[in-house]
Amino acid sequence: MQELLGTGARFRPSQDARPLRVFFDTEFTVFRDGELLAIGMVAEDGSEFYVELADAALHACSSEFVKQHVLPQFGRVDGATVAQRATLARRVSDFLLALPPPIEVCYDYGLDRRLLTQALHDSGQWVAHFERTTECNVVEGPLSEEARAAAEASFQRSRVEGLEQHHALADARALHAAYAARPAER
Repeated sequence: MQELLGTGARFRPSQDARPLRVFFDTEFTVFRDGELLAIGMVAEDGSEFYVELADAALHACSSEFVKQHVLPQFGRVDGATVAQRATLARRVSDFLLALPPPIEVCYDYGLDRRLLTQALHDSGQWVAHFERTTECNVVEGPLSEEARAAAEASFQRSRVEGLEQHHALADARALHAAYAARPAER
């Protein structure tokens, strides 16, 4: 089991039932010790979730990259903007708890995992997630040609909705598509 946040809190080990995979991506203020700005999730069953934080102080201390590529995409998903971190955390938690257990949260970057874990702690519902959730870093090494092509096709579909790369929902969709297109293990 992997320890999360250095708190001693851990997701439980996998059970026999195949988990529902939930691919997620986050957007954050800066790479080192960044704070969560947005999270997008795409489950294998087709469920999607997105929430973003409208916090002027966090936006102001974001990196130039975030100011140029991430923040201009905020406000493009109806009903997704919240004003408080606690509301963001609760929405993330509620989405995951509404899915049938067990679930496996899948990410491609360690800071994404840390920020999701922090949000689940902040929601006050960590214990419920601990009981039903495993985690997996689904990108190890370079992506195959098939996975890259699937991710790019996913970005093309998201662009129709006005979502570009570096929007957490578009990135989560692309991660899911890349994972689904990976060559079968031999």
